[in-house]
Parts: sequence; structure tokens; C-alpha cells
Amino acid sequence: MNGESRDKALSFVKLNGPVQPVAISKHLSLDLIMSGALLSELVSSKKVKITNVKRGGSPYYYTEGQEAKLQQLSEHLNEREKEAYELLKEKKVLRDNELTPVERVALRAIKDYAIPLDVEVNDQIERFWKWYVIDDETVRNEVSRLLNIKEPIEDIPVKESVVEERKVDLNEDKKEIEKPIEVKKPEILEKKKEVIQKPVIEQKVLAEAKPKGGFYDMINRYFNNNGIKISFSEIIRKEREVNYIGEIMSSIGNLRYYIKVRNKQKLNEGDLSLAWNEGQQHKLPVLFLSTGDLTKKAKEYAEKNWKGQLIFRKLE
Repeated sequence: MNGESRDKALSFVKLNGPVQPVAISKHLSLDLIMSGALLSELVSSKKVKITNVKRGGSPYYYTEGQEAKLQQLSEHLNEREKEAYELLKEKKVLRDNELTPVERVALRAIKDYAIPLDVEVNDQIERFWKWYVIDDETVRNEVSRLLNIKEPIEDIPVKESVVEERKVDLNEDKKEIEKPIEVKKPEILEKKKEVIQKPVIEQKVLAEAKPKGGFYDMINRYFNNNGIKISFSEIIRKEREVNYIGEIMSSIGNLRYYIKVRNKQKLNEGDLSLAWNEGQQHKLPVLFLSTGDLTKKAKEYAEKNWKGQLIFRKLE
């Protein structure tokens, strides 16, 4: 990748972020495929961050220090997510077990704004949610208040870079002792994770775990007919778009792919570019499946730029 173009893209994001690939394309006079590749490389090198919020199926890119600007993107949240967004923004810290099921689901969806914090109290794990840009002192005061502790907790660790996996220990004197995080988490945490994680589908329970219906049946039939074993699935839009990670059995061993499936009549180079960028985040080649066809221009782009790395197949 041209170093000058990469530096120009980074400078543009620093000045204008959060931005989408189309803005980079216009600024550098590049097509969407090349701008997407530039941004993917910048994300991989941790010079640029990527949002969970999307518009038109594409995320936004920004740099450190631009976090506050992400609030401008809240208009792209759905109704339930906006309600959870406004609640957390107002309250600053929320206690998970005091929320409704709908609120819990919504908070888990707005990852750009809601940061989870697991606190251990008397051998019990409790989850809290903090507004993503509040200061440490506010977090300590609010967690203390919600736990009915009169004196504010002073040592609660709240670094956003590790807060997703952070656990806090409160002793009998209401002081915290930070514990090292182990790869294998306590059983109670595993149970909570099972509720909030996106569905993981194993091939051996394919019939029970996978959604049913015309679109999904076509996908399942393709996987079965081609010996593809699925280890992860994510429904992006019901009956419209699903992402998978799977292994394709071959004579030289199993080949791991990022699999994008779209229920769309015509697919352009932008659709392929988005799938490619997502595959790059997982460091995997892409298998693109669709009920529709590629445009002529999309076929040419795929052949020219991703030969052997992005494979397109039509579902029948």
C-alpha cells in the first residue's frame, strides 16, 4: 500500500473524523475498494479506530481524542438503542440488575457508548455500565452510591482500554483490591457471557441452532453441500445479511474463511469492499454468498484486486 496515500488518509481522519470510506475516496480520488483497504491497514496498525455504529452498512473511522464526536452518530441508532443511549448519558452509570431486559440488550448493542464494568461483591459478580467519556471519579462515586456504600470507593479501576474484562473486589472494609484477570473466568461470568454474546453455531447442532426459513435454508444447504463447518455466526439484518466464520474442507487441509451472505438482487463494488474490510479485521480471506448477482464493474474489481482472496458464489 502506498505510504503517501496512507499518511494522507490518516491526516484526513485526524482532521475530519469520524468519517466513512466514501469521504476518503473523494478526498484522495480513490475508489471505495482502495480507500477501504487504506482504512483497514490503519485499523490493523492501531492508528485509527472503527465504530460499531454503522450508516448504510459501513462503519465510521476516527482517531484517539475524537471519542466525544461519536455522539454525533447516535442518530443512526434504532429507537431502543437511542433510549438506552439517552438513559446512560443522563445517569452516567447504570446497575445491570436494575434494568429491564430490553434496556440490557440495547446497552450491549451500543458498544461505542456503553462500557461494561464487572464488580465482585461478597463473592457475587455484578455488572455496571458506564458512559464512555466520564471521568474515573464519577464512576467511583456512582458505583459506591448504587452499592449503598457511604464512602466513595477510591481505587476502582476504570481504564477504558481494559474495562471490558475488568473485575473489582470489594473487601469487608468496602475497599477494593484489584485482581489479575485470568483467561479462564469464573463460572458465574461465563453464564452471563452466554446471555450477551452473539450466537455461536457449531456444525453438530446445525439443525437446532441455525434460523430456519427460505433464505437461511439456502445458506445451510450450501454449507452442507460444500463441507463447510461453521464456528461463528452473526445476524446483521434478519432475512437480509448474515456473517459467518467457517472452515472449508479441502485435500490440503481445512481453509478458514470469513463468510458474508447477502440477500440482495444486485451487488456492487461497495458491497464487496465492505465484506473485504470485515474479512481483513479477522485476517481471513472472504467467501461472499448472495441470492443475487454481481454487477459487471464489481466482477472486474474483484478479479483485479482480490483474486484468490475474495470468492463470490451465488446461492441457488
